[in-house]
Amino acid sequence: MNKEKSSRQKTIGFEAVDQARDPLAFTHYLNKVNSLEAIRNYKSKVHALLEVRDGDSILDIGCGVGIDTEEIAELFGPNIKITGIDNSEKMIKAANSSLTNKKNHTQIRYVVGDACSLDFKDNEFDIVRADRTFQHLIDPKRALREMVRVTKPGGKILVIDANWKSLEIKGISRENSELIKKTYGAIIQNPNIAIKLKKLMIEAGIKEDQIYFEKTQLVFSNLSSIEDVLWIEDSLNEAEKMGTITQEDKLKCMRDVKRADSDYVQATIELYIVKGIKA
Repeated sequence: MNKEKSSRQKTIGFEAVDQARDPLAFTHYLNKVNSLEAIRNYKSKVHALLEVRDGDSILDIGCGVGIDTEEIAELFGPNIKITGIDNSEKMIKAANSSLTNKKNHTQIRYVVGDACSLDFKDNEFDIVRADRTFQHLIDPKRALREMVRVTKPGGKILVIDANWKSLEIKGISRENSELIKKTYGAIIQNPNIAIKLKKLMIEAGIKEDQIYFEKTQLVFSNLSSIEDVLWIEDSLNEAEKMGTITQEDKLKCMRDVKRADSDYVQATIELYIVKGIKA
């Protein structure tokens, strides 16, 4: 465990949704963020990289409320089986509620579980994926080993995550853009895990020549979508509580954000896509 961060009494974060002040806020967050164009565009690419075959069994780690899980089931037909796993009982409850009365409900199941200790047999799934999940995990190295363990020989492991150390916001001062980046470096469990994914996959037993790697960039082109993704004020409040920034810094930053012209504010962040084939 990252001892420094674990001792800081964080009150927001996907690693502990059920202990948050308002767990439903995370459900609303996922629904809103997954509707954004930048998110939809990269997810289309990621779904294609799954290369799903008829009859495949898929594990979706960190499934949240099941948005991607259900979309994959719909995209690839009734003969695939997909399991969504999340550490939040409230997220899984919401996912199951969403699934009720849907035509593809028999091919999907949701379970509460720990990505670092998967309760599945060795070689159980054809495809195992984790999308923007590793940034929240206590032990991403162990989680990737678990992903490889439960994947069948010849199966695919796909991990996607953001490099929060690359976050840049234009349309506000450089100083405040750096402050927001510093904030995310503090409140995210593993803010730069993305740049380590290929190395972790090799350490988990995937041969380097069996790894596909791509770095792309997410672009959010107005203040409304940036707020949807970053929860700027809540995040600054959290960083202040953790002692990462001062109240003066927070207030100055929020004044800058509120004065900004929404249509001329842009945020960019690197996204890493890593896919491995198990021997």
